[in-house]
Amino acid sequence: MGILKRAVWASMIAMVLAGAASANWSDSFDGGKLNLNWTFVSFPQVTGTFKQTITPGEAGNYYLAFTETTAVDKGGSAFAAGFGSSEKFKDVRVGATVNLAGDTTYNYYGLIARASYFIDPDGKMTGVAPGFVADGYILHIDYSDGPANLKLDLEKVKMNQNVMDKNVEAAVPSALNARSYYAELEVVGAGPVTVTGRLYESKGGALVAQASFVDTDAKDP
Repeated sequence: MGILKRAVWASMIAMVLAGAASANWSDSFDGGKLNLNWTFVSFPQVTGTFKQTITPGEAGNYYLAFTETTAVDKGGSAFAAGFGSSEKFKDVRVGATVNLAGDTTYNYYGLIARASYFIDPDGKMTGVAPGFVADGYILHIDYSDGPANLKLDLEKVKMNQNVMDKNVEAAVPSALNARSYYAELEVVGAGPVTVTGRLYESKGGALVAQASFVDTDAKDP
């Protein structure tokens, strides 16, 4: 159970839904700019070489790209995140079109929901390194074994560490996975919490894969 060392690189289109109170946010990065009040964070936050850029795509569309040019063992970020809002809700659904250009670089992409975090400016609070420290539920779109072995996996994270004793994952049944998908992470309820990750061919398209677990505040799903 080590420090989470996964790059959370995604083009994010965030949508949050709630019960008694509700909100609905989205950002398509129209005009080549951030249209929400985004906060970007990373861990470790040492070299300052983690960057986020609005990148032109096809037909005048734009997407958000996260990049890190320094290796982790040289102080570069192991993972990063972008938050489109700081509002808090119990029941949340976050969605994003991820990996627009297709991926053969064995990266992770992901979504985090019901997250809380702080910035450790000098590493003294955690005893690890300066940067972003989070609790939350994470859905990874996992290319670490290559596009032909793409899978989803879910984690409950405390202080940047995966506290799950068992893997919760689902394989994506295709050998042609170097392409974009629409990913969705849903977190509903409290005591217990139901956490579900889904992958669709596109936004509004067919469901490709799904993984889910019920968190009773124990480690095991």
